[in-house]
Amino acid sequence: MKIDIKKLEKSQVEITGEIGAEKFALYRPQAVEIIGKDIEVDGFRKGKAPAEIIEKKILPSAILEEMAELAISEAYPKILKENKIDAIGRPEVLITKLALDNPLGFKIVTAVMPEVKLGDYKNAWKKVKQENAEPATDKEVEDAILEVRHMRAHNELHKNDKPGEHTPHDPIKDEDLPELTDEYVQSFGPFKTVDEFRAKMKENLTLEKADRAKSKSRAELVEELLKDAELDVPQVIIDSEIDKTIFKVKTDVEQAGIKYEDYLKQINKKDEEIRTEIAPDAEKRAKLEIVLQAIAEKENLKPDEKAVEEQVSHLLEHYKGADPIRTKVYIETIMKNELVFNFLEK
Repeated sequence: MKIDIKKLEKSQVEITGEIGAEKFALYRPQAVEIIGKDIEVDGFRKGKAPAEIIEKKILPSAILEEMAELAISEAYPKILKENKIDAIGRPEVLITKLALDNPLGFKIVTAVMPEVKLGDYKNAWKKVKQENAEPATDKEVEDAILEVRHMRAHNELHKNDKPGEHTPHDPIKDEDLPELTDEYVQSFGPFKTVDEFRAKMKENLTLEKADRAKSKSRAELVEELLKDAELDVPQVIIDSEIDKTIFKVKTDVEQAGIKYEDYLKQINKKDEEIRTEIAPDAEKRAKLEIVLQAIAEKENLKPDEKAVEEQVSHLLEHYKGADPIRTKVYIETIMKNELVFNFLEK
């Protein structure tokens, strides 16, 4: 097999080559067998007639096309392995020469994982303004408790509403709320007293403030990492990120009882417009994912296999139809990214 490999822009490679005529001819019996499974011949069960009879009922071009598909599907993985090509996504395959008793000519274009220049990532955290969260104040605690009480009262007012309906009521005033007693707070969870409830609210609010501060610092860290990194993000990875975002939007609007098509009509936009709008953010997320992966490989950061399996099992219990392989990749990615962030922050 003769091949030639050429690098293209956007982290793609072009593989052109030929499979010799003798090698290509070996795929003919298998091609006839595959096509013949759907052919009926009088006197024989479907697909059970002799190959020479079935072959006469098949167009020669159909046999050649099936032979080409079989040959490429076998050759492509070998080409990748022998030439250490880290391909991603579905390749574009073009048959350039297809004729009886001739070599099979082909051209394959595939995206590959890009080469990444990381820059001074180890000092990126030093350039980030550290956000230190203060404990929740008494006023913040009381405001949060008041909000929870209003939510409870609102839900009580509308508990008998029919699905899709919302019975109008006058706004609930603070003074009309149930009194904050030990008995009342026990309905919110394992609390015996109002003081216990307040303490838990303060703890939760303090954790939320710390999470927000951490997220803000990490957002700045991400900007530093992306600013220093040099890479050409493959379009296939960007498209994958766009698909994830579209899927989430569809899921959210459908959970709200709205069809995605109706949602698009409401906002007066087409699906293509939405995809174009979210493309820049999708490219940024794709770039970050590749950068984090590159750092993880360079620093040999790997999540604990047992911890991964536990998280995978937990997710599969809650999402029965989830694909186990994709779920594992998802969990490994999240845990590996967290390892990278912790490494950089230290």
